[in-house]
Amino acid sequence: MSEEEVKEESRMQSYSTYDYKDVVKGIEVSTVYIHALERIITDMITKDESIAVTIGETFQKFNQIVEANQKFIDPKTTDEEKEEIQKNTVKLNKFESDVYTLFSLLQQIKFRAREQNLEQKTETSATKEDIKELTEMMMAGKSVTSKLESLKSKMSIVK
Repeated sequence: MSEEEVKEESRMQSYSTYDYKDVVKGIEVSTVYIHALERIITDMITKDESIAVTIGETFQKFNQIVEANQKFIDPKTTDEEKEEIQKNTVKLNKFESDVYTLFSLLQQIKFRAREQNLEQKTETSATKEDIKELTEMMMAGKSVTSKLESLKSKMSIVK
């Protein structure tokens, strides 16, 4: 092997990095991603009982992040307040971070779909009481697996 080939072989691979302050623009995705992301998130949450019982706390953290971001971008927020927001950033573990990434992406896609009138009305035999019970179970840290399956079975698309 020549000296040039040895140098080339020992060189580290390069890879792409991204500035997290940048925004990707002009992306188009199929609405099938909405259902797929919902399924992935549901599977992540329900695959482990210990995770399912803490999901209420996880979504409370997500809400805190959204509120902090809204305050941070508010033109009335002072630099001192922005510093305080950054100091008190909600910490997520790996699982929470993964779910937050998928959930926030899902919300962005749903928002754009709604803007473009791509939503289809879904008829359901689920009641407001069913939804209230599911929410209370999540907030109390109880397992929601069977309740989610029950609600899924009550859905049908109306054309």
